[in-house]
Amino acid sequence: MPELKSRLLVVTDRRETKGRPLLSVLDHAMSGGRLAIQLRERDLPTQDLLALARDVAARAQTRNAQLLINDRADVALTLEGAGVHLRASSLPVSVTRR
Repeated sequence: MPELKSRLLVVTDRRETKGRPLLSVLDHAMSGGRLAIQLRERDLPTQDLLALARDVAARAQTRNAQLLINDRADVALTLEGAGVHLRASSLPVSVTRR
């Protein structure tokens, strides 16, 4: 299992940014050094989540940040280098890895 490269894991919720755009908040967080981002926007339709994930992935790559997609292996697979965060009720790790 890959390890996180950072001691800081930022878990997103775009409704909790006090009106600021999520990408702006993430840019600010990444300016503080290496971190990992768990994109956890459960309510987004797949196409919207994928579009957001692509934007976050592009920013994360330039800042050497790790990106994890919350419980959506299909979305993580479309992004080069993204991981997936699985919860207890997700598919088993062995199935997801295949």
